[in-house]
Amino acid sequence: MKKAYRNLGDYSAERQKWQKAAKYYGLAQDNDNLIESYYKMEDTQNMEKMITILPENSPLLDKLAEKFSSLGLCEAAVECYVKSGDVKKAIDCCVLLN
Repeated sequence: MKKAYRNLGDYSAERQKWQKAAKYYGLAQDNDNLIESYYKMEDTQNMEKMITILPENSPLLDKLAEKFSSLGLCEAAVECYVKSGDVKKAIDCCVLLN
């Protein structure tokens, strides 16, 4: 089922229907593509929820932090970097955005 949902998510993403893509990626538990869908929709609330869902030291936390940083959301980016264990990147992000 997860593979079918992921394929439906990919199909929707190819057609830039990010709302549907996010729905299917969520059902497939494909956090990587789910983050990308939220980013494309600029859905920062759901992106912030992903911080609590992802485990510590997950490589997706760095990706999520970069997306927050590109949107100018310093606090969320720092939270991701700290949870991933990279305090130096958190400090660099603060310096860059402030």
